Amino acid sequence: MGDVIYIGRPTFNKDTGGFAMIKKGQRKVKVEFEKEYASLPVVNVNNLWETDEATLSVIEDLDGLYPPETNHIIAALSAKGFTIVLDEPAITDLKFAWIALAVREARTFENQTEIKESVIPDITSLFSPTPIFSPTPVPLIYSPTPQSSDSGLIFPTVATELD
Repeated sequence: MGDVIYIGRPTFNKDTGGFAMIKKGQRKVKVEFEKEYASLPVVNVNNLWETDEATLSVIEDLDGLYPPETNHIIAALSAKGFTIVLDEPAITDLKFAWIALAVREARTFENQTEIKESVIPDITSLFSPTPIFSPTPVPLIYSPTPQSSDSGLIFPTVATELD
């Protein structure tokens, strides 16, 4: 009924954590718990890239060669399981590590900032169908005569403003 301290490694059942694989071309994988949780568990999912030491050395030498990362979400979370969903089909088999923990009286925190209507200004008056700035066209004329500069170089004048 109090705090617990583990001196060794704690071992949990297979509903507490595991792995999930989304196969190439697929977008989701469903994880089902063997025994239903009493309440909604807290679930965390992370990408897992299984590689050997030789491949890891090559990656370090190439300074950042990583497999393409696909965004994922946890969906359909229930006391019976959850689904990992990708934003697009997997271009290769993707493995995930997951943990699900039962938390007694888990709390959900929300933004505590209260927005009052009087704090939000009415900005509709700032926008009008009539443009605020209307540039005046400046007529340009072409002068085929080359112009010389102080340095002695000759530059052709393409256009000049009328005074």
